Amino acid sequence: MNETLSSIFSTTETGPLDALSLAIRFAASTALGWIIAEVYRITKFRSQNRYDRSMYVTLVLLTVLICMVTTVVGNSIARAFSLAGALAIVRFRTVVEDTRDTAFVIFGVVIGMAVGCAQWLVPLVGVPIVSLAALAMQQFTSPSSSHPTTAKQDWYRIRLRLGLGVEIRGPIQQAIDGAFREPKLIEIQTTKQGAAIEVVYDALWADQCDPLEWVNRLNRMEGIQSVALEKATESNASL
Repeated sequence: MNETLSSIFSTTETGPLDALSLAIRFAASTALGWIIAEVYRITKFRSQNRYDRSMYVTLVLLTVLICMVTTVVGNSIARAFSLAGALAIVRFRTVVEDTRDTAFVIFGVVIGMAVGCAQWLVPLVGVPIVSLAALAMQQFTSPSSSHPTTAKQDWYRIRLRLGLGVEIRGPIQQAIDGAFREPKLIEIQTTKQGAAIEVVYDALWADQCDPLEWVNRLNRMEGIQSVALEKATESNASL
């Protein structure tokens, strides 16, 4: 029993860990990853009234996977280079839009490495402190403090049909940015057998002008064939 506890909480291993030690480390990293994901969800939802569900799952899986990788590498330089070469083939195409999301990714990586190295004081001290700091700092980006009139605004889906060769940047993009907050590009596709391009956004109405006036103004712009503005439901909103 003493040897098992020593292997779990020891910072250096002289041999392979047993199944119980591995299970405890992986379970602990999963639980800590879930705590990190919950802090992310709470702070993100309070600040923007939405959060990325895929990021939530990624934070949990990332923490335990980093723990597994660190456990496999151990003190072996050869294994570290082998894993680095194997992971080099992985390519990530998703762009992290919010810098706070990047901070949570680093948070999960550090905690996973700490558990994998049996540095138990790092998560025991670091997780509460960083979580409290994130919860305390979210008030500076909450809708009630930065955008008090848009805390209860709804998400809208914008559908623009453009002629071929029409540049979305410039006056069109300025009109979207002036009436909406946080516009997210959802889809671009050709329509009318390739004779036009349809661009779809999800965005939060900034209440800067009347929706009917905005649609009419945008519809009069050169190159725009049609404009559609619809209320985004829970199933198609970019949460």
